[in-house]
Amino acid sequence: MGDALSIQVVTTGTVIIAPTIRILAEYGVTGGGGGTPGGSFSEYQYRAGSSTFGAVTNTGPVPVTGWTALNFGGQAAINDFDASTIQLGIGNNASFALRNYCRTLPSPPYSAIVTLDVEAWRNFGGTEGGFLFLSDGTKYEGIGVVFQPSGGAMASVNVLVATNASTFGSYLATGTPFFLSHVTFKVSDDGSTNRVWSYWSSGGFVTLLSEATGSFLTPSSFCFGGFINDQIVANDPNITIALKYLCSASATTCNGN
Repeated sequence: MGDALSIQVVTTGTVIIAPTIRILAEYGVTGGGGGTPGGSFSEYQYRAGSSTFGAVTNTGPVPVTGWTALNFGGQAAINDFDASTIQLGIGNNASFALRNYCRTLPSPPYSAIVTLDVEAWRNFGGTEGGFLFLSDGTKYEGIGVVFQPSGGAMASVNVLVATNASTFGSYLATGTPFFLSHVTFKVSDDGSTNRVWSYWSSGGFVTLLSEATGSFLTPSSFCFGGFINDQIVANDPNITIALKYLCSASATTCNGN
């Protein structure tokens, strides 16, 4: 560590113009998938081989162990029926119901990335959402897809805060409505200045909200989960959230993303 490196360019043939030469260098730290830039990380996904985002390696399928169920009561259950995903389901209970599976968050700086398949259905009314959340054990802040009351297929990307798991909070940011339910979300924090919430679109992450580090909560865990916000039992809303990709790192990028 700390050794100086010398780089030499050797040409062949006849150089007839003055070339522009650019040299880039990276260094890595051993992590869940090997020595790559971006700090120590753990990466899991629904298939073997290189990762969804082009990383060299991943550590295997999304794990079913190591999760803490928050606000499930006696209903907590996590499974991987076909070893391709883990998932949760939320049924109607005539109130706001925020439920999550959570893992320990790395100390700042940190990042977490999830890919979710979110499906919602109802008879009429209400809103349902699937999210990547940060939590301090009581409060929640997250980025996710929210299905609108006017149409079950119409959804938008939002950043949501909730002071507890039983009271609907507010949206800090709302994106353009769309019709997709297979979405990738990321949260990162440099530990001193900015916490950034973003989603994957057209080959890169798009920032939906950038806020000060420590805003609203000082998180100890990150979660995948969601909510139903409907006070009418007859509307019979339900939502399922499948986690297909998971990456967490002690850096603002996870395996280079």
